[in-house]
Amino acid sequence: MTTEPTAPGPRAATDDPPQVPLGVAWVLGQVLAGVAVVVVGAWAPRPRRARGLRRAAGLLVGVFGIVAIMTARRSLGSAFSVFPRPVPGAPVADDGVYRVVRHPMYTGVLAQATAVSIAGSPWALVPTAALAVILDRKAADEERRLTLAHPAFAGYADRTRWRFLPGVR
Repeated sequence: MTTEPTAPGPRAATDDPPQVPLGVAWVLGQVLAGVAVVVVGAWAPRPRRARGLRRAAGLLVGVFGIVAIMTARRSLGSAFSVFPRPVPGAPVADDGVYRVVRHPMYTGVLAQATAVSIAGSPWALVPTAALAVILDRKAADEERRLTLAHPAFAGYADRTRWRFLPGVR
């Protein structure tokens, strides 16, 4: 006798609602905060004083951010992912810019947001601060996952003390 598979029944009222995976939530928060930085930086009130100096400083910080992102991306190679989970089989990046800080790509993203705040509206510092908190928590989650996947990561984290900027834990 053959039985047909049955479709799952309706969910019980006590079932927990489906949850968004934490890694997806970090990336979504990061994107939303980044969009908020751009929107606020472009349309919020801007000071008129020292406009040229602010734009030049913003450009300098922005170029630093681009260089940091590109250098980190090149160092990561096949280990690159926007999600905080390690790519299976990929080694821990511990050379190049990763000898100085553990998350140089996040440093570059924060530099870009700061550049918008400097060159555009200082009100963009509010979503930039939110982005910094999101990236800090995402980095902590990523480091926890890396420690589980790569036992040698703990030694790397001890050698490379700074998460985003030298001198700032």
